[in-house]
Amino acid sequence: MTLLNYYAWLALKSLRRNPVLAALAVLILALGIAASMTSLTLLHALSADPLPGRSQRLFVPQFDNGTAQDSGAVSTPALTMTYTDADALLQAGQGQRRAALYGVEMTVQPARRELPPFLELGMAAGLDFFAMFDAPFARGSAWTAEDDAQGRDVVVLSAEFAARVFGAAEPLGASLVLQDRPYRVVGVLAPWRPVPRVYRLAGSSPTSPTEAFFIPFRNAIQTERPNAGWTSCSGRREPGFANFLRAECNFLEYWVELAPELVGAYQAQLDAHVAAQRRQGRMPRSERATLSTLAQRAERFGVVGNDTKLQAGLALAFLAACLVNVVGLMAARFTARAGEIGVRRALGASRRQVVGQFLVEAGLVGLAGAALGLLLTVGGLALMAQRNADLAAVARLDGTMLALAIGLSLAGALLAALWPTWRASGVRPAMQLKSQ
Repeated sequence: MTLLNYYAWLALKSLRRNPVLAALAVLILALGIAASMTSLTLLHALSADPLPGRSQRLFVPQFDNGTAQDSGAVSTPALTMTYTDADALLQAGQGQRRAALYGVEMTVQPARRELPPFLELGMAAGLDFFAMFDAPFARGSAWTAEDDAQGRDVVVLSAEFAARVFGAAEPLGASLVLQDRPYRVVGVLAPWRPVPRVYRLAGSSPTSPTEAFFIPFRNAIQTERPNAGWTSCSGRREPGFANFLRAECNFLEYWVELAPELVGAYQAQLDAHVAAQRRQGRMPRSERATLSTLAQRAERFGVVGNDTKLQAGLALAFLAACLVNVVGLMAARFTARAGEIGVRRALGASRRQVVGQFLVEAGLVGLAGAALGLLLTVGGLALMAQRNADLAAVARLDGTMLALAIGLSLAGALLAALWPTWRASGVRPAMQLKSQ
């Protein structure tokens, strides 16, 4: 430890003797770190598992419900589901948990009289949704199974929405008027913004904020709340909400939680449903259903887009170019100290000791580059969040990315210093001293 302290003292003296080259090396390294970490942070956030330990148990059934007029095309499972199929799966009750959900937009009459009515986006969901996606409650809980089955006028609010419409008043048990209907508040979520927001990817961004409110799926159907989101219909469709539900209109996200040993049996039940629907004249294009995992669902919707991957690759290439420049600066610094190296070697220092001294110096440059690079990274992420509100949830450094930034900077500086250090340490003391 004493030798390391001595090397650090020598490195600081050396850096002070030639601050310009040292500052250039730190700046170039910091720019490479900032560019790479800004892109890698977004990639890390979007590719992260939003439900560790649970995501492997969540699946999305999909059907190809195209009409006979589309029979010449390649069979492709729909991204979302019709009400006909979702209702049949809910009635069958298969799986540990199951939930159908879709977006709703409703007029809100705030409890605070100083606020005028306004439109707000929420979600109609089955009771199991909250447990399946680990939605945390600050107060109250989800509605009951009876509320769910009967489609009663109950609502769960997000933390931000509850504060907005109720202010300092207690929302739990209070009444909130949605679309001219009073809904009883049964729960308030704690601040919650899963990233990526995998539970509802159709027609929305994976970094979108959590919905403001949640009402029972059956309540939305009974009160004929239209879908406020992505809808794809095929075949003939008559006007009216009831006809919309009977039509081949895909608009529902449907999730099921399965134990690993039950996946095969559930797949067989889905195929049986397809066979039954074919006998009724539906689904002429396919004989099997598709059961996608959460990861497959995210991949199909391009949660981690090709643009994000390309940006990360280009940023890493820029970091490599920065390291090449740092190599040149390190070579210039160490070559200029050939006389110092010759004296040390003549006094008995081994080549390994000279290499160790210069690597400690490179490590200090790496730490300085990491510190400046992190400051630039935080600034870059703040600018991105300011320009795009959806990125605010992912444009932030966590502990993993902080450690990666420091590790990349140190490793980059040490790698950049290896060749110049080895070359400089090979100076022959006798020849160097004779030339002085």
